[in-house]
Amino acid sequence: MMRHLKPLVAMSLLFLTPAISSAEESTAEDFLAERLGHVRLVPGQMVQLPTRPAHGQAAPLGPEFVTQTYMIGNWTSGRAYSIGALEGVSVLHNLDSDLFPTTMFSYSGYGQVEVPSRAPWYQFFGYTTNPNNIYGQAKTCIWQVSVSIIGGACNAHVTVNTFGEQGATCWLSGDSHVEPFHCGVYLGLGIL
Repeated sequence: MMRHLKPLVAMSLLFLTPAISSAEESTAEDFLAERLGHVRLVPGQMVQLPTRPAHGQAAPLGPEFVTQTYMIGNWTSGRAYSIGALEGVSVLHNLDSDLFPTTMFSYSGYGQVEVPSRAPWYQFFGYTTNPNNIYGQAKTCIWQVSVSIIGGACNAHVTVNTFGEQGATCWLSGDSHVEPFHCGVYLGLGIL
């Protein structure tokens, strides 16, 4: 019996070896990100934001306009330049046109707009280290944010695309959320 079991165990280990060897090693960035509640976004993959009521408010009655706030961290070694602009009924603070680098998981700029309450909305913007060639010697993150109303509640999704030969990593803060009744959005984003 033991003689027949050994080849079976050896074969199962043989099949596990590629899976174990391809597992990505954790880095100090990953450890810090997990501790501070940031997640590395996978290019092209849609992420649904959690819902969080504003100031404990649970009633569906509310303001005519709500705020969308976008905090941006530049964690590259050089300046990052904005691509696109935020759209809204009122632009309270446009995206900073260029961001100086800051320490990992802190913010170096922001943008803020007012949009109609309880209305679908879409934002498309990004940052790059080389505005003259975002596909060449650059790190580029382009974020797409969509807000929709499903079953009477506000939902928001974030999708990122990366470009550039220097390999950008785009991040999302764990504090990011959508307010479920009026569709206000808070996003913490970063480029590394």
